[in-house]
Amino acid sequence: MSVPAFLAGGQVASRIATFDWSSTPLGRIQRWPTALKITLALLLRSPLPMVLLWGKDKIVLYNDAYASSAGGSHPELGSKAPDYD
Repeated sequence: MSVPAFLAGGQVASRIATFDWSSTPLGRIQRWPTALKITLALLLRSPLPMVLLWGKDKIVLYNDAYASSAGGSHPELGSKAPDYD
C-alpha cells in the first residue's frame, strides 16, 4: 500500500496510513475530503501537540507531539471524542 503524500513523516502518520478507516465514519482515506487532508497534513507536521475533532461525530486525530505528551492515555485512532454536556 502506498502512503498518501499528506501523511508523510512521523509515527502517528504511519499509524493513520495503515489504520482501517473503512469501519469509521470517515471511511477510506482515498475518499477523505481535501479540507481534511490539508488540515491533517498541517497538524501532523506541527512540533506542538495538536488534536483535531473532525465532523459531526468528532473523530479524533492527533500528531506525534500530542501522543508523546498524552503518554499512554491518548485516544484510539478513529474513536469519537466524548460528549461533555
